This record gives sequence, structure tokens and C-alpha cells, in this order.
Amino acid sequence: MRTKYIKVAVSDRLPEESDYFNTDDGWVQFNKYDKKFWLEGVYEVHPQYWLEEVPDHEEEMREMLEECLKSFNWICDNCKLPAIDEENIEDQIHYIGYRKQELETLLTKINKQS
Repeated sequence: MRTKYIKVAVSDRLPEESDYFNTDDGWVQFNKYDKKFWLEGVYEVHPQYWLEEVPDHEEEMREMLEECLKSFNWICDNCKLPAIDEENIEDQIHYIGYRKQELETLLTKINKQS
């Protein structure tokens, strides 16, 4: 899975772990114990934001949207028919319900990143 970076305002939240972070002041160290950013471990700095690495779900979202499009195309094409096979409709309704759950899970992942 690919990763991406999101800009996190220091006023919103600080990193959870001590590490080096790319900020508007450059690469600086964050100390989770004193909750401060340090340049070279000596000079305290006050960046406006830091970059957080997060998973990139772009490929997963694209695949899900393509599957949903196939399902909706099937519904659109088959609902125009005068005689509809009841068993086939049940299968499609179940499939769409399953895809709906997958979409909700994916959206939850994406919203947690925001």
C-alpha cells in the first residue's frame, strides 16, 4: 500500500510518538514527554504544522467505485426489462448490500485520516 502525507496543524494536535518530523521549520525532532519540537535537540522551535504519514487508499477506492458502477449499471439495464427474474434480483440486492458495507468501511478508514 502506498502512503501519503497530510498537513497537521500544531494547534490541532501533536504527534503521538517521539520522532523526527517534516515541518514548516524543516526536519525537527518532537519529544513526546515535554511535548515540544527541537532543532538538533538543542533549540526549541515552534512550527505551525507537521506532516503525518498516512495510508493512501486511492487504489482501493478506485476499485470499489468501479465495482459499484458495475452493480448500478446492471440495475439500470435490468430494471427496464418487462419480465424480471425474482431470484436474480435477490442476488443483486444482496451483492449491493455487501458492497454498501465495504464502501462504509472504506469511508470510515478515509474519515479517520482526516
